[in-house]
Amino acid sequence: MTPAWTTPELTALGRLPMHSVSHPDRFSLDGRWHFQLLSRPEDWPGPDWGEAQVPGLWTMAGTRDLPHYTNVQMPFAGRPPDIPDANPTGVYEREFELPAGWDGRRVVLHVGAAESVLIVELNGREIGVGKDSHLASEFDLTAHLRPGSNTLRLTVVKWSDATYIEDQDQWWHGGISRSVFLYATGQVYLADVRVTAGLADDLTTGTLELTVGVGFPTGGLQPGWTVEARIDGVDQSLRADVQSTDPRGLEGWTQDDQRLLYRAAPGLPMSPEEAARWSTVYRRMAPPLDGLVTWRIELPEIERWSAEQPRLYPLRVVLRTPAGEIAQEATFRIGFRRVEIRGLDLLINDRRVFIRGVNRHDFDQHTGRVISVESMRADLVQMNQFGFNAVRTSHYPNDPVFLDLTDEIGLYVIDEADIESH
Repeated sequence: MTPAWTTPELTALGRLPMHSVSHPDRFSLDGRWHFQLLSRPEDWPGPDWGEAQVPGLWTMAGTRDLPHYTNVQMPFAGRPPDIPDANPTGVYEREFELPAGWDGRRVVLHVGAAESVLIVELNGREIGVGKDSHLASEFDLTAHLRPGSNTLRLTVVKWSDATYIEDQDQWWHGGISRSVFLYATGQVYLADVRVTAGLADDLTTGTLELTVGVGFPTGGLQPGWTVEARIDGVDQSLRADVQSTDPRGLEGWTQDDQRLLYRAAPGLPMSPEEAARWSTVYRRMAPPLDGLVTWRIELPEIERWSAEQPRLYPLRVVLRTPAGEIAQEATFRIGFRRVEIRGLDLLINDRRVFIRGVNRHDFDQHTGRVISVESMRADLVQMNQFGFNAVRTSHYPNDPVFLDLTDEIGLYVIDEADIESH
């Protein structure tokens, strides 16, 4: 089998879809881990373990592998997807026991970021792979946990085929740069929440597009689960049942249904009777997406968000059981704004904006890419004090906390993807 670090078509294995939901019921794994730095990912750890801080970079911890700066040229010779034989690889290991009260719950591992390939093992079994130096990787551990002590191993490979498309003007590092933790949910849970908050033409009516995804076991979802949403300071509240596809939806499919499908698909003419029957057949063929609830509404008398006046509204999303109990809830801070490009002008809330921006790296002179929330806030407050109104996340996604802070402090963001290949 081709190793993950030289397989460009493999971007992840066993990695859960990314989402925007925070989980306060969490167990932090930050702190001191057992650690070995190997010369190559094919090497096996020996009996002698040192220690390393998580989050932390071995390139900033006095190891033989030091930070390496390049701009246009790659940090090693070769052609994609070849990587050097000398490929520093960090192996992190620690024991943990699940918190009391987590029995029977869904347990997920969250690794905030690792540079550049992450391989996760639990109790000697490989769980999955994440390949991206600046985005989180999550893995469902539920089926692989055992009572009592569990052994978690995170292997981080520094150079990979992904390195060729992460070739930014930067210092290269190796290690785990953001927090690691476990979180627990019920077997039915908020899987994702997507919010688009805008303004209507009158600039006082808010427009809200809200999509809530609910995850549930493969056996299906019991009827009666509901999702509620409410914005603080707004009278209108939202409530909807969570739909689950009935696998029996296509039972009783007939040849007449098939013929009707063959007429409808290319747009052939149909009689009124056929059109009416096609409507029924179509609804059977296209049931609601599993666990997805969507609203599109307008809200009068909304205060606008801008860099000068960063007005945020708390949005509370609640998942309720069939008995009406709260199974999970999440709160988001959202701002209503209108963004347009008209001719050569960028308009925010129908006013031309002059961008005064700063390029920013995740960088600390002592810890490299490991940045505290306090440090992020200090950077943004200083930008704001000096009259800047925008920040560019050069050259990769920042911690989601960073975006929350720009919403709060009042800065426009150019949020870059981790893609740069010279």
